[in-house]
This record gives sequence, C-alpha cells and structure tokens, in this order.
Amino acid sequence: LQEAQNIQSLALAPWLLLPGLVMFAGGLAIAQSPIATTAISEVPNQRMGVAASIPNISRYAGGAFGTALLGVIMHAALPPGVDSASPSPVIDLANGVANGFRSAALIAAAFLLVAAIITKRMPNVTTQRRPSTEHVE
Repeated sequence: LQEAQNIQSLALAPWLLLPGLVMFAGGLAIAQSPIATTAISEVPNQRMGVAASIPNISRYAGGAFGTALLGVIMHAALPPGVDSASPSPVIDLANGVANGFRSAALIAAAFLLVAAIITKRMPNVTTQRRPSTEHVE
C-alpha cells in the first residue's frame, strides 16, 4: 500500500513543471520574430528563401542535439540494475528518472544562461533594409 501511495504522489509532480515550461515556450515565441528578422536583414531578394530557412534549420538541429544530450544525461542518472530484481523497481526507476530530469534541467538552464550572457554581449547593430531595384522571377 505504501508503494502505491509513493507512485501516486510521483504522478502528481509533473504539474510543478508547468510554470517553467510556459515561460520557456513564451520566450521561444517572443524570440522567433527577431531571429527571423536578423537572418534576412542583409540578404538580397534572390537569396531570401535560403536565409529565411537558416533559423529553422538551426532550431531543428539544436533541438535534436539538445534532446539527445539531455536524454543521455537523464539515462546516466538511473541507478544500475534498476530493471533487474529489486524490492521496489518502480520506485527506484521513478526516483532515477526524477534525478535525471533534475540534472538535465539544471544543465539546460546553465546553457540558457550562457546563451543569454553571450547574447547580451553581442553588438547592437541596426540596419535599414533598402528596397531592391532588381526584378526577381
């Protein structure tokens, strides 16, 4: 009975992630427009499609790499032999996953902090886009 109560209390913990996930999603949404604008600001009209795809390609590649890296970090936190004969394999696995998720979230937060510092140190360059006189077909 105690093991079932522990499992039930672990199932409620994901709601604690909601505020952080909402803030992260909001930050991504706010960043999309400036990223796209920066990518295409100095590009001639003939190359606009290629330039507009660069932020998407970077986001997909970074997302895949980050997911793989954080998955490895989460897996490394699992206790050895958690899938073998253990008195409470479900609790051991749940605790291992929770510890792994915590480690992965802290490392992801550290990466975001480093990215914010790098972004803050970047020069603030503003340019005005000149209308093209070329005809593109």
